[in-house]
Amino acid sequence: MAGSVALMNILKINVRLKVLDISNNHLNTKAAHNISLGLAQNKGLETLLLNLNPVGEDGMAAILKGAQKNNSLRLLGIEDITVSPSTYHSIADLQQSHDIIVVHNQVGGFSSAQSNAGVMSLFDKFIDENTMDLEALFNAFDKDGSGDLSHDEMKYGLKEAGIMLTSKQLDVLLDELDADKSGTIEFSELLDGVNARKEIKMKASNSDKKFDFNFKTSSYPPLHKLKLS
Repeated sequence: MAGSVALMNILKINVRLKVLDISNNHLNTKAAHNISLGLAQNKGLETLLLNLNPVGEDGMAAILKGAQKNNSLRLLGIEDITVSPSTYHSIADLQQSHDIIVVHNQVGGFSSAQSNAGVMSLFDKFIDENTMDLEALFNAFDKDGSGDLSHDEMKYGLKEAGIMLTSKQLDVLLDELDADKSGTIEFSELLDGVNARKEIKMKASNSDKKFDFNFKTSSYPPLHKLKLS
């Protein structure tokens, strides 16, 4: 408990700390509440990993509330923390209102597909923010010049490049990229994976724009909140 209070106080004033990994630290609901208070006032943290902590539904709700008030956080990792479907919808609201990716698995009873999508989104963001040329990146990782990358080569290369993913998340990413499940990743697979993600995001963006236009020109009165089933 004293540790979470100290962390709360540090978060309130520290602007240099960018990454905080407190996964699997037996943090309970009260500790989560303390951390959320610090998170709400923090002005520099970009990555917070809380995976494998028994914070409970109330603790998770507190963390999400703190994240809503934080303008610097870009990644929240809550893998292997089970919360209710209502809290899952709070996660969705957070991601819509903030430039943040929440990586989770089977939250609120939903399938682990959401975790895979979150990991792929992080990879997309990493590539975009670092303006990386995919072919140059691939060749830099291909130390033996074989023309393909083993999962270990890819994982080591990405860690060296500074991607903020856990080993488990990297395994998910590599499994997604290794389309033929051969155990190695060819450049064509990497390129196809990235291009497929861009196409999905473009379709989603166009769909949102179309919905926004139809909504604004509708004859129905405005709604404060619209739920899509």
